[in-house]
Amino acid sequence: MRRETSPVAHADEFRVAARALQHGGFATWRTPGRTGHKGTSQYGLLHCNRWVATLGELTTGVTDVDLASFWARTLRRLRRLGLSEVGRQDVARQLIRKGVPLPDQPTWSGADEPQWRDVVAEIAALIEDNELAT
Repeated sequence: MRRETSPVAHADEFRVAARALQHGGFATWRTPGRTGHKGTSQYGLLHCNRWVATLGELTTGVTDVDLASFWARTLRRLRRLGLSEVGRQDVARQLIRKGVPLPDQPTWSGADEPQWRDVVAEIAALIEDNELAT
């Protein structure tokens, strides 16, 4: 059975949104806080001001491995939604502008499995492009 692509894949206008879920969200997860004080931000894809897909969440104490996993799952989700490579790069740039850092290395538990090969290459390309831009 073949899955149809989502209508968002053909949309001209979509953007990334962030919502704070706990204790300040974005501002809190990037900085060390008191013990037990967690900030959580959820990132999603909007089309016509409607939340159409959750891309992932980041919480206080995020590590480089957590960032790599976040980016891998986000890019895989965008592929499932049918976004082209250009569309995925646009969403990645929007996430970076929203403050989501790229990992230093595209490695996480399970990254060496065959189904992640294309995603690992895409994350590595994003890291390289970001380093060239700075």
